[in-house]
Amino acid sequence: MQCVGLQVCGHAIALINLVLAMGSTGDSNLSGMISPSESPIVETRKMNMSLLGPKAHIHIGAWNVRTMYETSKTAQVIKEMEHYRLDILGVSECRWTGSGKTRTNSGNIIPHSGNIDKHINGVAIIICKEKAKSLLEWEPISERLVTARFNSDYCKLSIIQCYAPTNDAEDETKDDFYEQLQTAISKVPQHDMLVIMGDLNAKVGSDNTDAEYVMGRHGCGVKNENGERAIDLCLCNKLVIGGTIFPHKIIHKLTWKSPDGRTVNQIDHILVNNKWRRSLRDVRVLRGADVNSDHYLLKATIKLKLRKAPIENQNRKRLDTARLKSPNVKKAFCLELKNRFSVLDNSDDGEDSVQEKWDSIKDIYVKTAEKTTGKAPGIDSIHAEMLNADLETSSKVLHNLFLIIWEEGDIPSDWSKGLIVKLPKKGNLRNCDNRRGITLLSVPIKSGVRQGCIMSPILFLLAIDWIQRNTTSDKKRGIQWTMFNQLEDLDFADDIAILPTTSEHLQERTNILTNYAKQTGLNVNAKKTKISNKSLLKKCNAKSITAEIKQRRFRWLGHVLRMPQHHTLKTALYWTPPGKRKPGRPRITWRRTVTAELEAMGYTWGQA
Repeated sequence: MQCVGLQVCGHAIALINLVLAMGSTGDSNLSGMISPSESPIVETRKMNMSLLGPKAHIHIGAWNVRTMYETSKTAQVIKEMEHYRLDILGVSECRWTGSGKTRTNSGNIIPHSGNIDKHINGVAIIICKEKAKSLLEWEPISERLVTARFNSDYCKLSIIQCYAPTNDAEDETKDDFYEQLQTAISKVPQHDMLVIMGDLNAKVGSDNTDAEYVMGRHGCGVKNENGERAIDLCLCNKLVIGGTIFPHKIIHKLTWKSPDGRTVNQIDHILVNNKWRRSLRDVRVLRGADVNSDHYLLKATIKLKLRKAPIENQNRKRLDTARLKSPNVKKAFCLELKNRFSVLDNSDDGEDSVQEKWDSIKDIYVKTAEKTTGKAPGIDSIHAEMLNADLETSSKVLHNLFLIIWEEGDIPSDWSKGLIVKLPKKGNLRNCDNRRGITLLSVPIKSGVRQGCIMSPILFLLAIDWIQRNTTSDKKRGIQWTMFNQLEDLDFADDIAILPTTSEHLQERTNILTNYAKQTGLNVNAKKTKISNKSLLKKCNAKSITAEIKQRRFRWLGHVLRMPQHHTLKTALYWTPPGKRKPGRPRITWRRTVTAELEAMGYTWGQA
């Protein structure tokens, strides 16, 4: 791809900017629209930034501007939008033809849908530059409906911008509009926040009888036929009329005034699905916005209100087992423990399940130790010191329990659970691979080989020793260590360093090691397996980067020294600049580096 540079005078640039800002928006006949034979296409984008969040407000507006098919009218609307800091503005009656998406000079995006031939009706959604990256998809439906969907980390936001027929329009026109609107609503995913806004030409009134679920008591005026249709739509789709649930002055609720200024009504609305009703923080009219329209700007503020996730009570009884080291405390503990178990033996009818028996044993140990306070690491709050305090009683009780478990094949639920503690190792701790998990199990079952068990490292070393003996049993592949012995590997726990003499021996040894490791349930970690630099360089017949740099440095030095005495490069090699080097400049120069390397090799400048 080649870039071509153009020089344009100031007047030409201004003209180009004006065409870009107005030409594709209906302010000129240069707008990019679909032809009558083309069908609207749903445009989708990759997810980028998040629009909604529980810690930030977004401001959405709905406004019937009467027209944007006038010179500079689009710029006026965007100016008012920026003045009131709106993130998204739904426009009714924009009067643009066709459908498409326009980007203004300031970076705003305007998806719009209008009549194919005539400059009537039309709807659009203006998205500010900062929020434009969150647009996922949009779809033009008709000259009265357009939809857009925005990305969010918590829930997606779906907006339906509409311009409903007036109350005096024919019933067939109204029916078609509400059928299209219902179809658009049914396509919105259920988990999305749905916002329907625009000029609905509907007076819902202040009486919310039988409609308390969808509207508040702060509406205005008297309900008309379009208002009944809007309320029925909300009842069917569990929507709430935002302008009726917030108490404001009457002038901050009324959205339209007649040309003579005598009649005012509330006919522009912002609806939201009831699931996210609490996220709608305010809806009010901004009377200061002016683009020569008989409608006022309606603004809604949204901030996500998320439901708190239920937190399970994970508090465990913490017991100070260190006090059992005291002879008096230990004696009292053992006496109380024997008394409680003697009562349990007398009341045992032999019909209790394994879980019930274990609950009784656990309850006795915990209640006996409740006289002290402190800590307990197991998930069942039983510490090893509690069992060791009276080995005779503990052995007898647990032995009987183990016999029942062996016969019935069932274990207590606590024994199948563990508390996982994440311990940091090294590197970036945001990466889960740089943490190691330790599982705290119930003390009575710590006879397995899980990490943390005292037998685990011993059994693991036995397994590693068996693997290594079988791997090296066929022939020797290591480096010569003594006259008669070879060093094949260096082992430290699960870290094994193989010491072959050739790359073929390295591959053979790795394959044999992997096969024997699989027989014990172990796998070689490919991510942590590395080949030393020396072996790799030798295998590739290459030099180290340090040797390569040194060779090239000496090659350049020889080239300069062979130049004539008056040559600029040779003069610069011996030249010493006056003064001191400024702070921050490297102290070691190229010449000093070469001098040090020559001295290390036993040469001088003259010999070089």
